[in-house]
Amino acid sequence: MMALLRKLNLKKLLGIPPINNRNSFGMLESHHYGIRMKRDFPTRWKIYNWLHGLDISISVRWRIIKEFFYWKPRWRWFDRYDCIEIPTLSKRYHDKPEIMLHGMFALLVDYVEKEKPYLNIQSEEDAYESMAGNDGWKESMERHNKYVKTVRSLYDWWKREREERPDPFEESHKQMEYILQEFFPEFRDSECIFGSMALTEKYPDHPEVLRYNEFNKLGWELEEAYYKEDENMLIELIKIRRNLWT
Repeated sequence: MMALLRKLNLKKLLGIPPINNRNSFGMLESHHYGIRMKRDFPTRWKIYNWLHGLDISISVRWRIIKEFFYWKPRWRWFDRYDCIEIPTLSKRYHDKPEIMLHGMFALLVDYVEKEKPYLNIQSEEDAYESMAGNDGWKESMERHNKYVKTVRSLYDWWKREREERPDPFEESHKQMEYILQEFFPEFRDSECIFGSMALTEKYPDHPEVLRYNEFNKLGWELEEAYYKEDENMLIELIKIRRNLWT
């Protein structure tokens, strides 16, 4: 019955004129509309309100039943909204800064790929029509477009740009492999897990070791730049937090 009531246009079926230009109607106008309909169509208006109230009553009861038998089991055992799935982290120990970064961007990816929000740039014509020409349509359009650009930028950075960042210590690792192979093979076979550190301490003035130290220094500087970039992008994500819903 609930589905039938929703499909039926009760006002049209009962011969009650609809509200003209619903977008421009406020609470006071709706109140006056109800008074006019009660005066001009007393019986039909009473039937309409009774059926409308019945529809609401059935909807509320159905929602309670569905929540208890469908939504609560689903949220408890299947779609866990109290947990964040982080596919970009391996199944091992991770420090909290890393978990925070990957967890927050996992939520963004889930929002874009699963909830599929409206992420199209809005034209002035579309914005004007959607707001029915009301004041503030241009400001609303600008806020929406800024939000869309931010979401796209953050998503693309996380999925593509960050993944393509080079390893900051790639060159220093290559240099150390070269040193161990060509000059000091005994450190390669050493059981000491700090073999490269021991090598740099024993031969600090060796030209290749000095070159390694320079690469290593550049690597630490690049890693710090990466950390700052991650932090700035995380801040930008937090700024649009209240808009991440559909």
